[in-house]
Amino acid sequence: MKPAHAIMFFALTLSLLAGGRARAEFFIGLDGGTSLSNTLKFATDELAADILVKGGYRFGRWGVFAQIGYNSWVSMETDSPQSPSATNIGAGSEVLYFNGRARTSLAIGPSIYNTDTTGEAGSLGFFIDLRPVGFRFPVGEHWTLGFDPIAFNFTAPVLSKIPLLVAEYVSLVTLEYSGSIREEPQVEFAGDGDIHLFLQADFHFSVLSDDPERSMLADTLGFGFRVGFRFDEWAIFLHLENNRWFTSELGTMSLTPGSINAGLGGEYLYFGGRARSSLVFGSSALMMDTFLLDAGEVGLFFEIRPLGFRFPVADNLFVVFDPLTFAMVAPDLGQNALVMKEYRTLVGMEVGL
Repeated sequence: MKPAHAIMFFALTLSLLAGGRARAEFFIGLDGGTSLSNTLKFATDELAADILVKGGYRFGRWGVFAQIGYNSWVSMETDSPQSPSATNIGAGSEVLYFNGRARTSLAIGPSIYNTDTTGEAGSLGFFIDLRPVGFRFPVGEHWTLGFDPIAFNFTAPVLSKIPLLVAEYVSLVTLEYSGSIREEPQVEFAGDGDIHLFLQADFHFSVLSDDPERSMLADTLGFGFRVGFRFDEWAIFLHLENNRWFTSELGTMSLTPGSINAGLGGEYLYFGGRARSSLVFGSSALMMDTFLLDAGEVGLFFEIRPLGFRFPVADNLFVVFDPLTFAMVAPDLGQNALVMKEYRTLVGMEVGL
């Protein structure tokens, strides 16, 4: 099959997946952002910056694109700070939902190391750019402003000798121009104005952690509960969870009691009640003895869930799913501070009473 025929076949397939009546449009975007934290160096957080240009076609809600980006980070591994960088060139796909107001995308491709401090400039590796869920705000007939609260970028420009692996959790802002004007119906929250009690139970886990006292692959998992009141799209609630830490140091694996976290939070529903954002502040209590701390220490707990989904499965019963959230668990903030930053995935059930 000739390349031109292959491209036409791929475009037709995407068009059929989008419903067969979808209008194709081109788009081009400029993305920029910085990392919340990364695992390049275990002893401290290191700032990273990303900027990229992407362009492609959409067929209804589905899209394909090519992108080229520049990824730089601050390295503190020598006496004088350095800023190594890599050029990432790849292709990806995305899907829009909630009437084009939200998106999920994935891109992959080669990563070229730009820095010659160790004689490895030009080394070729790979990168993965995963954006679980982001917002899209129309700001003109052809223009859209995008915001991805927490995205995941894995860059591995050097795979020989001592590999260079950089795992970043980044926040990104996008300015996009599209070739057509699409009138989207507005999705309003279908509330009835009454106050409703709700209960929620969920299970969460995280794979990567940047806690300097533990390995990079320091898994955490746990379960939590929420009880509160909804006022149409707004809600206030009490939050309680057990956060367990799964360590793999010294060749052994163990699941430790971790901490008990509690707090007061607020939540906002949108896209017809099918999506939510929430924020919790509270306290974290250590449930085990550590090398420097005793069980019972109490510190700070903070959690933000930028964008999660609510899928109705019956009257007043929902499945909830948050692809990527951020929590800070800090049972002690004193001289022997124990502060963990966790990037979680969460699934649960909610019932309205």
